Formats: sequence, C-alpha cells, structure tokens
Amino acid sequence: MSYARNLFLCVLLILPASPVRAEHSDTTLLTFLRWFESGGSYDRYEHRIHIPPPKRLTKMTVGEVLVWLSALRRARVKSTAAGGYQIIYKTLDDLVRRHRIPRDTLFNAALQDRLARHLIDDCSEARARNTTAFANCLAGIWAALPLVSGPGKGRSAYRGIANNKARTTPANVLAMLNGQPFSTKPTRIARETAGPGETSTPQVATPRYVRIQNAMRQAAQAAGNRTVPQTWAIDPYAME
Repeated sequence: MSYARNLFLCVLLILPASPVRAEHSDTTLLTFLRWFESGGSYDRYEHRIHIPPPKRLTKMTVGEVLVWLSALRRARVKSTAAGGYQIIYKTLDDLVRRHRIPRDTLFNAALQDRLARHLIDDCSEARARNTTAFANCLAGIWAALPLVSGPGKGRSAYRGIANNKARTTPANVLAMLNGQPFSTKPTRIARETAGPGETSTPQVATPRYVRIQNAMRQAAQAAGNRTVPQTWAIDPYAME
C-alpha cells in the first residue's frame, strides 16, 4: 500500500464525521403532518374557501398563490389555509420573504415540503430539549396536532378558534417522533369535557397574532415607544 494511500486513510480516521440532518425522520414527519392537515393532498385548500384558485395549487407559482390568498382576505373569507400543510397567507408571505424564495417558484410538492421544513426548524430549540417539547411546539404551528402534555393535553392548541380541533392523539404523535409504529388514519377524538376549574363551554382564545401585536406594543411602551427588535422561537403567525 502506497504512502499516499496510508496518509489518506489516516486523514479519514482523524477527521470528525460531518453532521447529518435526520432527513428520513423529517420525511416521516412531513407525511404525518400532510395526512392530518390535508388528507395528504398538496392541492387541498380549507373547506370554507368558497373562491377556488384559478388552477391546481401545485400548478401555480408561489406568487400566484399569494395573490389568490390576498384576494380571499379582501373578500373576508374565513380561512386562507392552503396546500399540503394548510399554510395561511401571513405565514406563507413571511416564509417567502424571510427565506428569499422567488415568487415565480412553483408551489409544487417540493416547495411545500421546503416551507414545512422551515416551520419545523422554528422548533429546533424545543427539538433539542426533548420529544415532548418538540411535539408541543409543532402543535403550536399545526392545529391538527394535539398538545401532548399540560392542562390542554389531547387538544389542539387552537381549540375554540375557527373550529380547530386535534385530529390525532398524543400517543400517536409521540410514537411517530420516537420512530415507533404510528397511524396516519384520522382518529375519532373523544368529546372534550371540562377539566377541573373549567367551564363546559369552550373558551375562545385570543388569536396568536393579536397576542403578539399586544406584546410588541407593550414592549415598545416600556422602552419609551422606541423600536424594539423581536426574536421569535417559532413562526408567530402560523395560525389565524
């Protein structure tokens, strides 16, 4: 064996392994999210949208989708959730701007997966802590996922807002995240009953974007109405 080959092998042994992203795990997570948000279809849009897009979503550019969703907002349609991951206008517009996605990019399966990965990455800090924290962070982005711990365990984080409800169980979510067998079939969730100290009537929570606007206003006032930079661990406009 030549000296050069020996040196090459030694270098390979010394060099640290490059970090590898868990693509398989994320692909499984994407499949899971699509099934519970849109039944697996990249062309699906929220059922309350009565103004259909001019063509299939996957045949439109992201710019065309934004124009359509903006028109829905002007028409006061109750939802702008569209695509395999039911991303709403505000979130889509933010992602396109933040990640400098050209508006002529097709809103196809590849782009929708990319957008969902960006949202998943917003939970990277929680993901590094533990599976429970990661699952709850995801539930803060996608209303079809249930919280897996705490007082709201088993419920959508957006329960009471626009008829949102969890479409699967905490056990199923945790099984998927832990690499265990799981189901992508919609689960019949038991009717939610009031817990200790709660009323039997669901309480309508303040939408997240309103809470954030209030928090920013309070922070500005505390700083003498100066501009206060804000850093968010997750996309603050993920759900209307």
